[in-house]
Amino acid sequence: NVLLDGFRIRESPFWMIHLYHSENCVVRNLDTYAHGHNNDGVDVDMTKNVLIENCHFDQGDDGIVLKAGRNADAWRLNRCTENVVVRDCDLVNSHSLLGIGSELSGGVRNVWMTRCTVADTYSMLRIKTGPRRGGFVENVWMDHCRGKRMIRVFNIFTKYCAQWGAFPDFELRRTRIRNINISDCEAELAGYGLQLNGDRLLPASEIRVRNVRIGRVAGKLSDVSDCTDVSIDGLTLDPADAHPVRARLFFAGDSTLDDNGLSLGGKIRYPYQSWGTTLQRYLRRGCRVVNHARSGESTKSFDKAGYWQTLVDEVRKGDFVAIEFGHNDQKRSTDFYRENRWADPNGAFRDTVRKWVAEVRAKSATPILVAPICRATFDPDGRHLVDTEHASDGVCLGSYREAMREEAAKLKCDFVDMNTLTKELMERIGRDEALKFFVISTGYVIGKNGEPSKDVTHPTTAGAEAFARLFVEDVKRRDLSVSSLFETKASPETDDDEHSDLIL
Repeated sequence: NVLLDGFRIRESPFWMIHLYHSENCVVRNLDTYAHGHNNDGVDVDMTKNVLIENCHFDQGDDGIVLKAGRNADAWRLNRCTENVVVRDCDLVNSHSLLGIGSELSGGVRNVWMTRCTVADTYSMLRIKTGPRRGGFVENVWMDHCRGKRMIRVFNIFTKYCAQWGAFPDFELRRTRIRNINISDCEAELAGYGLQLNGDRLLPASEIRVRNVRIGRVAGKLSDVSDCTDVSIDGLTLDPADAHPVRARLFFAGDSTLDDNGLSLGGKIRYPYQSWGTTLQRYLRRGCRVVNHARSGESTKSFDKAGYWQTLVDEVRKGDFVAIEFGHNDQKRSTDFYRENRWADPNGAFRDTVRKWVAEVRAKSATPILVAPICRATFDPDGRHLVDTEHASDGVCLGSYREAMREEAAKLKCDFVDMNTLTKELMERIGRDEALKFFVISTGYVIGKNGEPSKDVTHPTTAGAEAFARLFVEDVKRRDLSVSSLFETKASPETDDDEHSDLIL
């Protein structure tokens, strides 16, 4: 008879809430945030009769996880997790919306998740086990859930061993997986649709997938192996497939726009997010963001590596191409940077921009020059942002903003000053709030020294949302040509007639 209701948790060093050997539990109206290692939101472990509802999670690992002990200890206790309902929860960032395992040796059964949403995740539903876990997963239902970006929408993975696989007491026990039901769910962007890989010696069975719609898949829509009695009815690409594509908005840029390669078939590298891909949430039905931005690139390296040519080959009449560079163009701290990335804002940078604009127009498409978002580098008083200059000639990020602005005027093409827009926003809300927009706020550990990242360049999910909104508001306010792609209201939650069938 446990009630957890109406409180906030911040930066737990491990699992945030662990319901262990309990029964008759209600978890509701919670607000959690932690982005270290293994920061699950709620772990339900050898516990029965659980309701989780109306919670907000922002996690460095799984959101809601069902577990039932690990290996020999769980076999001895012989207690399963069962009768779990999860409804009306919202996850910003997590490894999975609903995770089952890998510690499930006591078994998991009778689970229903409905009306939940997630922004960025590896999987909407992931069942994870290994050849020494044993146990079972049965009677699972997920319906009317919605996600944005993910690696795999639905995933069964049965080869999980991690470090335990090398232990000498390896005892083989297979996990029985049966009666898994997924219906009426949506995802905007994914590497895979279904990736259901059962155990060859004990295949997963009775899997039902019905009415699942995915906006875009970089890899396979369906990858199923070692599963029996599988029914897939209504697994479709593009929740707007009844509407023709009106126009596409291409992005050429660096890691502040890069969607971690997901839209091009790569993998998410947490914790930074792309404000460019986030724009997809604001577009009218039938319009698309096509993100060709690449981490670490400058105009020089993007062109030299052939990424620009790949983009422009794909562009067609009526498309829009937004170009945002500067963060890497200004780097010349070593010979490698100078040779491969450095582009003088008053020389090679402008030459490349002019060439690209001409090539976009040759395809009867519309170029948009975008100034790079600013870094969250504040002065000692924490009131104003500073733009670090190169000692010898004063080149700074603002130099590339001015180059973009002046070239846009000369070439008579649209210009969006994201540098000034982000600077004004961050100075208005103050240093403490502004830093939440960047990786520095997440506790993310990088490098061999184990120190938290001091990254004030790459946006978090919160930063991506805020910067995307700035872009939309600016182009709508000034009625730029690209504004026709966006909804009238600069909000991803617009509930108008055109999107009413997507609101769950």
